[in-house]
Amino acid sequence: MSSLLIWDDNGEPIETETFDHIFFFKSQINSNIRNSISIPKIVEDNSVYYREKYLTWSSGLSEVKFCGDKLREKLKLRPNLSAWWLSGFYENTNYVKSSYIEDVIRLMALVEKINELSAIDEITLYSSNEELIEVLLSWRRNKIDVKVLHKTRSKVNLKAQIKNISPLTASLYWLIKRIYHVAPLINLGNQKWYESNSKLIFFSYITNNEKNRIINLNSSKKIYWGSLPKHLDSLNIKSNWLFIQPITSRKFSKNYRYSYLKKLINTDSDHIIIDSFLSFSVIKKILIDWFGLRKKSLFLKNKIKFVTEDGLDLWPFYRNEWNESFAGLSALISIYYLNLFEVAIDKKKFIKQELGIYLYENQNWENALLYVWNLENHNHLIANAHSFVRFWDLRYHKCNNLYKLFELTNIPIPNEIAVNGKLANDELLNSTGSIKVSIMEALRFEYLQLDKFKVKKNNINNKLKIVFIFDYSIELTKFAFSLVEQLYSELSDIVSIQIKCHPITKNLIKINKNYKIINELNIQEVLENIDLVICSQFSGAAMDVYCNNIPLIVLQENSRFNFSPVRNFPDVDFVTNYEDLRKIILKKNIKNRMHVPLHNIFNINLSCNNWINKIQNYI
Repeated sequence: MSSLLIWDDNGEPIETETFDHIFFFKSQINSNIRNSISIPKIVEDNSVYYREKYLTWSSGLSEVKFCGDKLREKLKLRPNLSAWWLSGFYENTNYVKSSYIEDVIRLMALVEKINELSAIDEITLYSSNEELIEVLLSWRRNKIDVKVLHKTRSKVNLKAQIKNISPLTASLYWLIKRIYHVAPLINLGNQKWYESNSKLIFFSYITNNEKNRIINLNSSKKIYWGSLPKHLDSLNIKSNWLFIQPITSRKFSKNYRYSYLKKLINTDSDHIIIDSFLSFSVIKKILIDWFGLRKKSLFLKNKIKFVTEDGLDLWPFYRNEWNESFAGLSALISIYYLNLFEVAIDKKKFIKQELGIYLYENQNWENALLYVWNLENHNHLIANAHSFVRFWDLRYHKCNNLYKLFELTNIPIPNEIAVNGKLANDELLNSTGSIKVSIMEALRFEYLQLDKFKVKKNNINNKLKIVFIFDYSIELTKFAFSLVEQLYSELSDIVSIQIKCHPITKNLIKINKNYKIINELNIQEVLENIDLVICSQFSGAAMDVYCNNIPLIVLQENSRFNFSPVRNFPDVDFVTNYEDLRKIILKKNIKNRMHVPLHNIFNINLSCNNWINKIQNYI
């Protein structure tokens, strides 16, 4: 009789002798336990294989047959648009919203390893992951005895419990709140927008100014588009700017309405916020679309199975995604943008656009835009991958099987993808099908050439000046802060610590005179006169630090994939615990040479020649 323990926890099991094999499901523990393997380590060591295995399988979910029709056909919002392409299933935001995808990929690897073993008679699963338990119990129920040892679940946040009481109520509350917040801007600038003669349009985000709680169009353009708008102005190339207000943005004040109206009158380019196109008729269409989709999805959800080639029915992992994408808030937000785009760029009112450029993150509003753009027969649309293209960020990666379906399924896709350098271009190899990929200037990272950082000052006390940059992850923030406290308690004589928090997690940090909080500083200011930066695997600041040739250590959470933009860079240290961090600092073994040249990462040229030439080809 052969037995297997699947250990879904960060630590190590106490009892091991009673099992013939031990598989660590959650952490990359290099254990000395006999016959043990780490599933996350296997996935990371064979990352290309498992990423493609998942993408290939998941790309076929839209083709699952139900009552003679494919799933995507059952979820139609428009004659040539399925709600599937506006959902989390297609978006694949696995590093934030859909982190369960990592469990699915690990499970695929787990089953492969189980199948490699000789006869297994008994599986013991130690886990609190209800979806994992449900899937494994149904998988080999008739062949192998599966026992479940439940570990204690962490306490559920009260706020999260309240949010989950009624998705219907929560979604409608969001819509009412949204309408109230944008009410001052409804129909503001619409006439001027439709009278525009420009055939170039940008789709961009608005950024909040947290200090005075207003929204600034100029700073928004600079953050995402660098000096390109100024170059266009100097060449007398007029453009339209359609701004997307982030879901979490603050309400528009009446004072902002007047200042915004003044800017609309005094600008050569035409700017508008998409919420300006709201009206009673649009709101009515939004609700009709949403309730219609909810009805379809609720009928389908109890009859669906997502089965892999190994016989795993992975539906339990996707159940919540289904509810959110087709019956919940995500569905409502997608439909909200779809209806607004149908009004904003309606060719009956708005001049045909020869070129459109939007910020590419594969979010639901983008795919709504793509559908409407093609429906209205506008010309060339470029997806600008303005930030990082990370290996494990599945938003940017699609398998070739999916691209073969494009003509058959009316998947909304751009005509071209613009990347900001060689690194992003290399990451997208074999992930874009026949879509053209062009290397353009890295507009968001122009400051790397513009700003010259101050020469380090001589520290009188010779202390190592360290900055911890925290991110949105609550778990990683707590872990990083525990490292701060340990470092200070043990090495306060040789280190000086500063902390920059993420807005979402800043309240978790206890103010202490022993270290300085520098939340008000931007990344350029943070990096001045610093000896070492420590940040998490999710932080995009890691790339800013690296490109400024400042020593960098990345904190790796054992239970998550490595999402760092500097993943696999040879001169970056990754640590998973305090002891490893302490050893690096004590040995002063801090890697500080930039092995990957800047030009192999970003294409930075302040003249923006590639962008300007591309625009002039169409305008």
